[in-house]
Amino acid sequence: MALPNRVSAVLTQEESDAVLASLDEVRQKMPFLISLLQDEKRSLPRIDPGAQPWASKLYELATRNQDFLPRGFGLDEMKRDVDLWSALIPIEQALTQLSQLVENTYAAVAADAYSAALAVYSFAKHNNVGTEGLDELLDELGKRFARKTSKTDITVTNPSN
Repeated sequence: MALPNRVSAVLTQEESDAVLASLDEVRQKMPFLISLLQDEKRSLPRIDPGAQPWASKLYELATRNQDFLPRGFGLDEMKRDVDLWSALIPIEQALTQLSQLVENTYAAVAADAYSAALAVYSFAKHNNVGTEGLDELLDELGKRFARKTSKTDITVTNPSN
């Protein structure tokens, strides 16, 4: 009985360590990266794909016509933000694509391994013919499927009263 197998690959510890080191190197090259809490992210304006060119054009407008800007507006900081935004676009796109590939591969290989484990468990449970120690092991592994009972009290009232 052949089980479906979507991914057949090996990632050695050395390769895994190299990938993690590369990711750490990327992190180090961008020390300005920040974390935001969910409520902080929700408070940010929603940005659509056309917003970056729009912001760039407004920066250009502001540099040519500074008379209407309030003192201390921070045009230099706006330029840094607009330029960093532009530079981050291809990086964010590449990382998003890579993240999706890793997530999809992870899900598929986890499903493959879990399906195989379920098959082994089923075969062992149904074909266990006095193999020493197997009963105890199967009982222990079978706890994964035990129903969890709720400890809440349920009061039944008679609707006819």
